[in-house]
Amino acid sequence: MKFSDRKIWIDAIGILRWGPQPCTGVQRVELGLIEYALDHSDELGICMLDGATGSYRIADAKAREFLRDIVAINRSKVAPNKHTKLRNLSTQLYFADKESVRRLASDISGSEGRTGSAYNLTKHTIRLFLWSFTGLRVPFSWITSGFGKLTNAAQIQKKQPKPFILVSHEVNRNSGIVKSVEAAGCREAYIVYDLIPVRNPEFTSRRFTRTMGDFFQRILSKPTTIIAISATTRDDLNDWSRTTVGVENESNIHVCRLTNSVALDPTHDTPIAQLEGKRFALMCSTIDIRKGQWSLVATWNRLSKILPPEDLPDLVLIGRKGNGWSDLERELKAANAIAHKIHVLHRIKDSSLQWAYRNAKFCLFPSLAEGWGLGVSEALAHGKPVIHSDIPILHEVSQGLMPSAKPHDVNAWTELLADILSTPGRMAELTRIVRTGYNAGKPDDFARGVADHLIAKFDQAAD
Repeated sequence: MKFSDRKIWIDAIGILRWGPQPCTGVQRVELGLIEYALDHSDELGICMLDGATGSYRIADAKAREFLRDIVAINRSKVAPNKHTKLRNLSTQLYFADKESVRRLASDISGSEGRTGSAYNLTKHTIRLFLWSFTGLRVPFSWITSGFGKLTNAAQIQKKQPKPFILVSHEVNRNSGIVKSVEAAGCREAYIVYDLIPVRNPEFTSRRFTRTMGDFFQRILSKPTTIIAISATTRDDLNDWSRTTVGVENESNIHVCRLTNSVALDPTHDTPIAQLEGKRFALMCSTIDIRKGQWSLVATWNRLSKILPPEDLPDLVLIGRKGNGWSDLERELKAANAIAHKIHVLHRIKDSSLQWAYRNAKFCLFPSLAEGWGLGVSEALAHGKPVIHSDIPILHEVSQGLMPSAKPHDVNAWTELLADILSTPGRMAELTRIVRTGYNAGKPDDFARGVADHLIAKFDQAAD
């Protein structure tokens, strides 16, 4: 197969490197795109960026098989055993990065916590192998690079519109990606999730803020195909383009709103043992400074002092550890008296996450800044009310149906939740509003919307 055989190519490098482990945020979205591409291979191709050589490669049968394994494990359709995780190891090593090495070392050594001598020895052995392997591949790619240029020239002579490569978030900040796409005889397309790194640099590292700033400058300073995941992100992009880049870009930015990304399949529910039989409120998100899990623990601590015990459900926080962990630990210590009512869970697979949503009484999302807020749309898609931050994007996600409070304002959240929890019938009314007024769409609506938009742009160029 050649790149000219498809109109649209989806870059799977982010998912291939992340591998068969629970997805978060961007990985969850890209997994949905890959799943859609695998199921619509007559329309969409799959490719991966080879980081060592800077060239795009079309996914072969082994790569596609491994990607199907990742989808199946994350959708809880197969058990995540060591054999499945390590299948097609040559493909995994070929495209590995630091996260891939850590994941493989964990799977091979059996250390889920990624600690211990066996894990560290395995990790360093894999790294040594990759350094040696890459050292051999790089000069070989230089020797053979001329053949790719001949192929590109042939494509240009045919004067066909160039296919799109939807570049993975994993590599879009790499300025060399433009040459990589061009070398494949294609043109770039990007999904923009948010402008948090440049609008709220206090939440990210200086390096990430700088590279994202360079990325926005690069894609906004010339006509580039851009897909925004919300109208709020589109408006923010347009404003940034006008005020910072000095270019009007409205015609180049298309909105494809995200939808619920957890499959609604009751046959694959896996109960979480420690939560069975409990009444609980739920928040699902990486434990990040801007997400504000700490503020919920502080709120619960205050609510426990003003509400009868039977009116206060347990608080469940599901998400991997991020840069908000120390703040959360601080509040957990302060709330030690109600430790039995607070549960913090990590590495939860989709089937258990679905069970948690189905069994929660309501959900919470106190984030300061979002590109979308999957925790809100996932809760609503499961028919659960969600109390969220009073910020524009979350009002867009909840379709203006749900109560909100100022983000990270413990007093405001305490007052709002105390009123809801102590008012008979209030939660039932919010549940009714969700089930009758919320338009959840379907899990693959986003992927289909992205594919349809790019195919339409390709066809328009061909006319």
